[in-house]
Amino acid sequence: MKREITNRLIVWLLAITTIVTLLTNPPQQETFTQYSQWFAVYSLLTAFALYFSVIMSEAELSPAHVIGIIAFLSLPHRAQDTMTWAVFIGSIVGGLVLLVRAEARRLPRRLAVKTVRGVVVMTARVTLSFYAAGQLYSALGGTLPLEQLSAAENVIPLVAFSVLYILFYLAIFVLESYSEGRSIERLLTENIPALFTVLVLPVPFAVLAAEVFNSQATSQASFILLSTGLVLIIISLHGLSRAQHQLQRQIDELRSLSVISQTMGAKLDLVGLLNVIYLQVAELLDIENFQVAIYNESDKKLHFPITIRNRKQQPTPTPVEVTGKSLIHHVFKTGRPLLIPRDVNDTARRMGIQAPPTEQHSWMGVPLIAGGRTLGVMAVDSQQAHQHFNSDNLRLLNIIAGNASVALDNVQFYEQQAARVEQLVSMNEVLSQLTGTLSPDIVLDRIIIAASTISSASAIAVYLFWDEAHSTLALARSTGLSDRFLADPIEPIIKDALIRMQKTKTVAHDLPPFSVEDVHSDSRTPHLRHLMAQEKKTAWIELPLGLGDEYFGVLVLYYDEAHPFSPEAVELLRTFTNQVAQAINNARVYTRIDEALERRVNQLVALATAGHELTVTMNLRMITDLVLNHAISATHADRGALVLCEDDGELKLYAHQGYPDGTFTNRAIIKQGITGRIFKTGKLVFLGNVAEDHDYLPLMPTTRSQLSVPILRGDETEGVITLESNNPDAFS
Repeated sequence: MKREITNRLIVWLLAITTIVTLLTNPPQQETFTQYSQWFAVYSLLTAFALYFSVIMSEAELSPAHVIGIIAFLSLPHRAQDTMTWAVFIGSIVGGLVLLVRAEARRLPRRLAVKTVRGVVVMTARVTLSFYAAGQLYSALGGTLPLEQLSAAENVIPLVAFSVLYILFYLAIFVLESYSEGRSIERLLTENIPALFTVLVLPVPFAVLAAEVFNSQATSQASFILLSTGLVLIIISLHGLSRAQHQLQRQIDELRSLSVISQTMGAKLDLVGLLNVIYLQVAELLDIENFQVAIYNESDKKLHFPITIRNRKQQPTPTPVEVTGKSLIHHVFKTGRPLLIPRDVNDTARRMGIQAPPTEQHSWMGVPLIAGGRTLGVMAVDSQQAHQHFNSDNLRLLNIIAGNASVALDNVQFYEQQAARVEQLVSMNEVLSQLTGTLSPDIVLDRIIIAASTISSASAIAVYLFWDEAHSTLALARSTGLSDRFLADPIEPIIKDALIRMQKTKTVAHDLPPFSVEDVHSDSRTPHLRHLMAQEKKTAWIELPLGLGDEYFGVLVLYYDEAHPFSPEAVELLRTFTNQVAQAINNARVYTRIDEALERRVNQLVALATAGHELTVTMNLRMITDLVLNHAISATHADRGALVLCEDDGELKLYAHQGYPDGTFTNRAIIKQGITGRIFKTGKLVFLGNVAEDHDYLPLMPTTRSQLSVPILRGDETEGVITLESNNPDAFS
């Protein structure tokens, strides 16, 4: 704030001093008429010299004081007021031309006159230095016009005149640079040769030209020739400085780009990389507003990890859909750079693009492309009326964007690999927990926990086939779902495909997962939108659980928001489900073995008990009841019957359990069916599915499996024990 006040005071002080000087030294009409042609000549030459300024590292300095020296020394005292106004008018014209030239010459804006304030300070520099040096020359008794350079009375006044003119001119130039925020120390130390060339070197030629102008020994042609040479020197100095400046700028650009490349290569975090990019872009293009949009594969939106306004970091904006119509969206969709040098808002509207929310005077954006895909957009804009980007700026931004794209691609790849490593570490941890138990219930609980860790899903469901035919899925475990869902679960969409592949004995890995990234836009699942809306779920993926050619069920992961499933993520989940299937299979095998061992133990205990009980009784009816009772108990059968062959060859039912009264009223049925066949063959019959044997007699409609064992004495069949179960494959 204080700096701005000081700058304004400097400008106002110079402006007021210039106005007072001009008003107190008005040209006389007679004198102006007499020297009007020279008024015009020196005005134009002053404007000419200002236009062809010498370009330095941070400013432009014109040798316009040379024209002032010639104008002062070549004319008599009475013409000096007119010449003061001449250099004033010339500086006004030159300043206005420079104001228009600033953009056309494509120079960085800090080197060119860019405001009316700059024109005022430049005019004060040219006018006041001319007037002050002239007053000193007159006070020291210097003769005008200068006719003899070697006259003793002119040496000291000429030296003092030249020195004061140069120092006054330089002092106001320094004030001007200070008011525009340049480093005075750097300006003076870095441009000593240029300052000497502009301020000192042309002075002897200017003094000589003034002497030639008034010398009787030389013709007017000599003055014109010398003046022309001086003009050519001014043009040459301008051309050389311009070429040197452009060369230096290219060197600086290459150096900056080299720094960018090296720094980018060393940055593997996104925030650090983008900050480096911003600093280099700000240095090269002198910008205050900068933004980078990055396309996120996960949510298919544009994210804005860095937004700079007025050289200050702004809060991160909300991600936006790629279907927008802003300038950044336009560059992202087309994949081509866009430059709007002026009238950004109006130009955007004419292009059918949404105009920026704030008034912008210039805008350019370039796509970030690597590996044939568009990663995002880098954009800069100007809200300064005097700053307009050009094709040269766009070229630089394109070069930076090319390097940035490669670095950004590396960062994203590194982050993906780091995330993959973290996922694999997490998977190893959860898999060790899965394989740490053989209890089916605990395995299911740990599957839920592990799936949450691996997938970050908001809800999880595990469906398992509950019947031996693998035709019905039941919800075995879940989390994050409502009671309404638990009461009436939504069947997985891949259920039918799962059953078909189970029947055809297709390898489990051949069935791909079924994923819905957004139920609102997925044409395959319109019937589920209402149900998913009740659960507040938008996306899900169904993963088959299988091992070899056997399928166990489905693991379903639900997400609240739209969720894309990348090939890498799906492959990771499939690897996880393979391990889940293995854990389920291990638990089932263990359970079957444990149950089989338990049955064997029970059977042995039953046999031992039966053997003991049989030895303490001689009653046949009691013996048959004991045998049948222990057989049913040992095999967990639902019912059974024991038939013996009498001495006369007749079959007699001695014991039965589980059948309704009247089942065996007709004694002939014990001679029929499987029991009758065993009396003839003496061979055991084991039916996992009673419908497969045409001799089976359906005494009970609920029977699914049957075991019939002959009681042998030698080769003779003395009886048959028949056991039935309501479950298929109940006997092993």
